[in-house]
Amino acid sequence: MEYLAKLGCLNERTVAVHCVALSDHDIELLAESGASVVHCPVSNMRLGCGASPVVKLLKAGINVALGTDGAASACSLSMFEQMRTAGLIAKGFSQDPTQLTVNQIIRMATINGANALKLHCDGSPAVGKSADLAAIDMSQLVTMPVLDVFSNVIYAVEAQCIHQVWASGCLVANIQQEKLLRPDRGKLLTKSNIMSWQNRVCEILRDDFN
Repeated sequence: MEYLAKLGCLNERTVAVHCVALSDHDIELLAESGASVVHCPVSNMRLGCGASPVVKLLKAGINVALGTDGAASACSLSMFEQMRTAGLIAKGFSQDPTQLTVNQIIRMATINGANALKLHCDGSPAVGKSADLAAIDMSQLVTMPVLDVFSNVIYAVEAQCIHQVWASGCLVANIQQEKLLRPDRGKLLTKSNIMSWQNRVCEILRDDFN
């Protein structure tokens, strides 16, 4: 970071990717410059590169976004996997479950990326704006029970939960979800809201497969 600063390459248009080997001084330089950082947690973990000090970066006022790096290093390009992994890394490495809140992670995956690319949008839905949206089907088995929507989006939702995708206000994908035929899907969803996860699995499997 010192070398980039000396070259005059560290400024508000700089997008620094990965950033797994930052010193405290590097973080100060990034914060002073107005540069953005793109955290690629799945790629970094798969390649054994370490992890970006995301919590420190956010506390320093740095704009941190999420990225996948690429299929060659991460295998998966799922932003849901990036969100989940980012949260788990921050909490697991610090041994503090309060580190990196769901609101921070959602912003990293959405508006912070737009800010890093200087797209000048505030993420709010309004008439006249170019809408890029993903509709998530929260009635899927993997999302049940829905105790907190944001937590479920980050830690439970998988790619198959995406029902529709809109780009620039146009519907570009309308995905018909596969249906679970046995045991009865409706019974599973109903029971999932009133039972603990462990008891739900044991009781439903006993009732429907015996």
